[in-house]
Amino acid sequence: MWFKAFFWVPFFFAWILSPVHAQMGARDTLLLDLGAIDGPAPWNQLKDPVMGQITQLLNQNGEPSSVAVLVSNAFSNVYSVGTTTPLAAAGLPSTVSVDGFYGNDISFEGKIEPDAELVFEGLDVQRLYTFSFFASRMQAMDSRQTAYRLIGVTEINLYLEVSNNEGEWVTGNLRPSPDGIVKVRVQKGPANNNFNGFYYLGAMRISYQRDANDNTQIVELKQPSGGEYWQSGKTLPIRWTSVNVDSVTLSYSLNEGNDWQTIAKVAAGPGSYLWKVVPANSDKCLVAISSTSAGDTSQMLFTLANSQENCTWVVLGSSTAEGAGASIQDSAWVDRTASTLSDDSRYQIINLGRGGITSFHIMPSDFVFTGLGFPPDATLNISKAFTFNPAGIIVNMPSNDAANYLTAADQMANFKWLQNVARLAGVQFWITTSQPRNFADTAQIAIQKQVKDAILDHFGDRAIDLWSPLADARGWILSEYDSGDGVHLNDKGHRLIHNLIMASVFAQRGCVVTTELSPEMEVAEAVPTGSADLKANGRSQAWELTHSGTKSGPISLEVKNEKGGLLNSLIVAGGKNTWPLGESTEEHKTIEVVMRWEDGSQLLLRASLK
Repeated sequence: MWFKAFFWVPFFFAWILSPVHAQMGARDTLLLDLGAIDGPAPWNQLKDPVMGQITQLLNQNGEPSSVAVLVSNAFSNVYSVGTTTPLAAAGLPSTVSVDGFYGNDISFEGKIEPDAELVFEGLDVQRLYTFSFFASRMQAMDSRQTAYRLIGVTEINLYLEVSNNEGEWVTGNLRPSPDGIVKVRVQKGPANNNFNGFYYLGAMRISYQRDANDNTQIVELKQPSGGEYWQSGKTLPIRWTSVNVDSVTLSYSLNEGNDWQTIAKVAAGPGSYLWKVVPANSDKCLVAISSTSAGDTSQMLFTLANSQENCTWVVLGSSTAEGAGASIQDSAWVDRTASTLSDDSRYQIINLGRGGITSFHIMPSDFVFTGLGFPPDATLNISKAFTFNPAGIIVNMPSNDAANYLTAADQMANFKWLQNVARLAGVQFWITTSQPRNFADTAQIAIQKQVKDAILDHFGDRAIDLWSPLADARGWILSEYDSGDGVHLNDKGHRLIHNLIMASVFAQRGCVVTTELSPEMEVAEAVPTGSADLKANGRSQAWELTHSGTKSGPISLEVKNEKGGLLNSLIVAGGKNTWPLGESTEEHKTIEVVMRWEDGSQLLLRASLK
């Protein structure tokens, strides 16, 4: 496990030990002890892993600060199997090091919490804060690496090996968001190989300058922090934070810091530099940043690769995909997924989601539209998705079809057609089920349930079940996931979708495209559906359907009234034919017909008598 390395800058150890550094301006420190066992003063105690909060943290002198903390997304429970003999240099009482909060992404004691979150409020937006994290799980035989993501005006990822840790901390510096908030997101790290995915947080230190005139230099490298996969030739950002620094020198190493090459010397103020990644193949890379008296390196090794792989994924969907219900766009499931994958330059997430659309809007641009449903929208449909040369497509259509009383059969015909054209294009196809919505009409809820069952049955392991974890017994959104309008999901609901997407679609990283379908999902090569005409026979005063085309095989016909109610179902032979539909033109002045072939293609027709 690689942690921060400073040996590459000869002066750095001297700086740490120098009187100048020792006499740096006064700092306040907030000490936070998580868990059931009380630590001594001045440690602040946070005991509830689900809804814990402290409205005013005390500093090292027992004085009240302006800072509050709350658990905004629950951990699973508390633990007390940390070290009871922490190293003296760690500055930890044993009552602090022994316990804390934990979470897990595979069920343990009936609970699953793939990630947890603390929110710190009341921070000074002008100050740079130093956040440090500790946790310990003794007698562990596997990796319990835990990831801590700091989210303020910028973001930092930190990783700590918790297994048998007796004194190691990880530390990051950042400023809060413009509203004075820093979020700490906790989850298992990339090296964590525990079966249940246990992650931990036992203690925190938050320190900041009391004296605004302190001139001590601080430099903190944010990206690459370790674990990234960067492709040679791409232009990617190196990011950092700094205090009292005019310029910085950036360097890289391909061999764990044994040799260094200069990238550039740049102004420190912007906090980022776009680096055209050098040609290289190494998984032992580091980036370093230095000023005249401060420096930092990547926290762990990362990879540079001479690879041209493309892992573009396109999301087709409606308002949930667009981000409706989330408190900020970064909390929406698509944005969360893009952020999680951003450490791998092979990945790009294109979001074509737009509120209010149905499955008809995302059909191919050449899809034959005859008046039933809605015409395809070429700005956000599967044809648009193909222009990005994607490795895969994710369809997320929660409830708008049911809101428009479009039947489960109509929706499934559309989804099968989308799957077919994706397969023929060599593109992976994944689909989420319908999601609960607080419909007053039980008929709409029935449609939602039928669609959910049909998607799971047809698409198998390429279907992602969102109904089961989100719906209550009525088919409404569980209150803990409801944004408040009965239609859209809150941050916790978006987080749940993100976690399910990551655990299924992106369970294995890489750009291998597999479009093979199970036998029951195999579909034939697309053949034009031909043309059809729905008209009234004046002699028999009955509706009849004429079809002309080369598409063979039986055709399923659904005959509906003007409100979409089913009047009749027929199975007819393909080819050029005219069929009576058995419905009187006197009784039904408007009629709709859905023609479906076995490969999932369809024609939709509507006609009216004046």
